[in-house]
Amino acid sequence: MPGIVYPVRLTSIATYLLQSHGRGRSLTATEVGILRDTADLIVEEIQDQWPVDTGTSRDAWEYDLHVHYPDIGFDLINEMDYAPFVSRAGDGGGPLFETLVPEVVMHHADALRVELMTAINAAEVKRRQQEERRGKGAPATLWGRR
Repeated sequence: MPGIVYPVRLTSIATYLLQSHGRGRSLTATEVGILRDTADLIVEEIQDQWPVDTGTSRDAWEYDLHVHYPDIGFDLINEMDYAPFVSRAGDGGGPLFETLVPEVVMHHADALRVELMTAINAAEVKRRQQEERRGKGAPATLWGRR
């Protein structure tokens, strides 16, 4: 059982997908790449600010992507059993992850939202253009137009 699992769900993106596509859909490869790049940045930023004794709990930060509607987002995970108890020396505050993780996520939230919405718009324009080329009602085939 992981020491920390911090879920980050992008409900506004799930709603936007539904509105843009007309029904729920999974993220495209481009959209998954954007989500992965942002999760990488978030993990790196957490690691940069995580206290180091041996480096084990710092290096244990990872993420698990969720790319299927309506579960769009990722989990930030640290499997070290003592990670929830890590704090800065002399800080006297509570567990560091309770303040650091939300801070870092919020730092990237707006840019992630804008970048994903832009990619969703581009994917939907491309999808509509492909539908128009095929002709409305004409079934898509594996080999293209018949």
